[in-house]
Amino acid sequence: MTEASREVGVVLRRRAIDNPWIDHMWSPVSILETVPATAPWTVLSQEADATLYYA
Repeated sequence: MTEASREVGVVLRRRAIDNPWIDHMWSPVSILETVPATAPWTVLSQEADATLYYA
């Protein structure tokens, strides 16, 4: 059996939600085919209720 692995980049959204038990939710936004030269947990964009991170 042959195994292969590949590094990819992941973009996540942290969004504020109206919930009595939690104040935010994480969700995947996209998978990048290559790993960029960006440090993990770099903020990519920020809006009033959501922030995109490179993870």
